Amino acid sequence: MSMVHMSSLFIVSAFALIVGLLIIAQAAAENPRCRSEYTWISGGNEYGYEALNEDLCGSSSTCGGKYPKPDGLEDRPPPVEDDTVELDFFGIILDPTKNSTCLGITYTLNRYGASKVKGIQFLLDGLGYNSHNRPCCQVLNYTVELNYEAVVTNPSTGEPRKFSFDCFCDLWPLEPYTLTIRTLPVDFENQTLLDPSSIVRDFRVPGCSPTLEWDQYCQKSKEELWKPQLLVPEQLFPQYLELKVTFNIAPPDYRFIEYVISVLEIDVPKPMQYQVVETSSLISTPVMVNGLMMNVSSVIFTLEEGDIGKTVHTSMFPKCHSRENDCSTPTHVDETHLVEIIANPCDLDPCGELGSCEPHERLYKCLCNEGAILDRHPTLDGDTCIDNPCNSDPCGPLGTCGPEGAQYYCNCTSTALYDGETCIPDPCNVPNTCDKYSTCRLDDDFNSECFCADGITCIVDECKKESSPCITMATCGESSLDIVEGWKHHDCNCGNEAINSTMSEISVQMVERVMLAGVMSMSIATTSICQGEFDTTAPVFLATPSMRKGNVKRIRQCIWW
Repeated sequence: MSMVHMSSLFIVSAFALIVGLLIIAQAAAENPRCRSEYTWISGGNEYGYEALNEDLCGSSSTCGGKYPKPDGLEDRPPPVEDDTVELDFFGIILDPTKNSTCLGITYTLNRYGASKVKGIQFLLDGLGYNSHNRPCCQVLNYTVELNYEAVVTNPSTGEPRKFSFDCFCDLWPLEPYTLTIRTLPVDFENQTLLDPSSIVRDFRVPGCSPTLEWDQYCQKSKEELWKPQLLVPEQLFPQYLELKVTFNIAPPDYRFIEYVISVLEIDVPKPMQYQVVETSSLISTPVMVNGLMMNVSSVIFTLEEGDIGKTVHTSMFPKCHSRENDCSTPTHVDETHLVEIIANPCDLDPCGELGSCEPHERLYKCLCNEGAILDRHPTLDGDTCIDNPCNSDPCGPLGTCGPEGAQYYCNCTSTALYDGETCIPDPCNVPNTCDKYSTCRLDDDFNSECFCADGITCIVDECKKESSPCITMATCGESSLDIVEGWKHHDCNCGNEAINSTMSEISVQMVERVMLAGVMSMSIATTSICQGEFDTTAPVFLATPSMRKGNVKRIRQCIWW
């Protein structure tokens, strides 16, 4: 082939390629699969919808609010047919240097509830490192009321008509998304919440190689698409000597065969320990970290007693096969997430022989045996188990015992009191301990004392002495108070046939003379023998059995006449 012919062929081929790219670019820029309006014919009638949002993604995107609430549950539209929803991915060229991955959605509507559907809402939420915080939304508003005929391809057979929505583009390879499809209207204010008219699909965009290697994001450096990350190291409890290290996993495109995970003491460059984890043995778990979804895996390090008290951090080094050194990334050292290795507080046996210890990170809990109780530990930040001081029943039968650590307190009955050790009967609870002029209280030895209101030691009541100053036919009653001498003087209140009398230094002979004479005319040393007038000629009988020969004393008594 001549050089001229080869040059001509090259020019034609290049021209054809340029024309092809321009045609693709023009078609892609318009994205014919993303329709702002659409009509179709079914059963001889025309139906259609219009897209309400010009800006699909970002803060300017809106999601409904156009439709009034349904009048009742019976007016709520049924969701799209869940088992008919299909997702696929396709690419478009936005300009000669920017290629994009798009999401294709196909679905069908419920044939028997189509008349209740006024519109369809599509809501896309990115959950990945690059796609989060950028929700996208579109609402398709039906311009003609739907019915059974509108949502089937053939009214006679009832074959469902497939609808499509293909407007979500600019997706990030390998990142997770959530798609919500909702029939409108909804019967609550927030029209982005899930409800019975919604279905949800979670999906992940395919990776860059080989399916989407032309995607604009796949042209970026791998460091921009994925970066090694380590989560906060976690000391495991109640093991204490185990450390869990969690790290994010790179997409398969990175071709890593292993990860080297290390634990380092702060300011010490040499690792305390390290583990080599093969990619094939990793267990991937999706987690949300700071609002970003990522796949992570974990390894467990066994620590030593000498590691207690150290402050550690972690590092990771993803490696490719030795023949593919170009795919390895630099070692990622995380000095932000630090953890101090703490000791098991139960190692010091704080609960003693009378209980068992249950650790709770830096704290512990004592589970005491039967008959033992908790007491504040004198040196540790917690409790210990001691014998219950109430086991010996120190309060006795007149009270109940309550422990207060190693001490106890007595709740004594209403007729008892606490003497500092046990419950004893209350001396002041004995009837008539003090009279109406005084109150009873206890001295330092818990003996009863009667005190008057003014604090003076109370008067001795003659009537309450062991031997009554009055004889058989009289009752003793108070006559006067003598605060100076400390006595309550008394009167003998005689019966109906007795009168009061006072005798002093009465001899037996004098009594005999009176009795023989039959008259009451004798001299009394102190006062008259009678109080009041009486017949002096009448016989008098002295009711004085206590008067004996030689018995001379001052008495107050009753005589019968």
